[in-house]
Amino acid sequence: MPAPALRIGSVTIIPLSDGAGSVGPERFFNPPHPEGWGGYSARLDEHGNFPLNFGCFLLREGETLTLVDTGLGAGPQRPNAGRLLDELGKAGVTPEQIERVILTHLHFDHIGWNTVERDGARVPVFVNARHVVQQCEWDALPRLIEASSVVKHAMEPVAAAGLLELVDGDVALTSAISTLLAPGHTPGHQAVLVRSGGEGALIIGDLAHWEAQLEHTDWHPGADMDPEQAARSRAAVFDRIEREGLTMGAGHFPYPSLGTIVRVEGRRCWQGVAW
Repeated sequence: MPAPALRIGSVTIIPLSDGAGSVGPERFFNPPHPEGWGGYSARLDEHGNFPLNFGCFLLREGETLTLVDTGLGAGPQRPNAGRLLDELGKAGVTPEQIERVILTHLHFDHIGWNTVERDGARVPVFVNARHVVQQCEWDALPRLIEASSVVKHAMEPVAAAGLLELVDGDVALTSAISTLLAPGHTPGHQAVLVRSGGEGALIIGDLAHWEAQLEHTDWHPGADMDPEQAARSRAAVFDRIEREGLTMGAGHFPYPSLGTIVRVEGRRCWQGVAW
């Protein structure tokens, strides 16, 4: 069952999960920082792994429904994923009701439910939704497809159906929901800013996968396409979250993936929302 909804002014944020797994930091981060795990070793499981959620966020603004990211998708290669459509159903929402899908970036674990196979062809799942992607991300599509064929199957049918909406930089999509360009992980990686009624939340996409990155913004996953730019984007966004007192949505953090940045002895730390 989806976690309790969080209200940001007139917008309701419902965290969803397409599944979860775990990974060892020494395999995930490049280069590894074995001397740095010490302060976070208590957060690792008995196998030395940290949890990795495949989170998405449903935004309800009046009668309009926006979905941020579409998870890993289903299939035999993804035994721990494929729950997103069921989670939407538990929230009382059908794919046809989604009017907008904001894709933080075009990595396979954020676009998996864009399409499904039907009668031997890949077809869009969210048939009434504009799929919002940064122009510079779309321009990098050949490189992203080269890294994963899933990108081709997830994006080309969406574009062919006329459901793709390309934006350039920081763009207000509604009175409360905006894109925030935060490149580095991919060329057009974007965060999603929600502001309403004097409150705010920022959904960070893949700016961080593990809470240790709040303190160590230079720790980057091997999937960062421009590590130095990704580190700058991380630092700038975390500074803004602290400065403006924003709630943070971090889809790869343990479900329900919503919390705040707090300072403990001068260090940035993650504090999950108390439901």
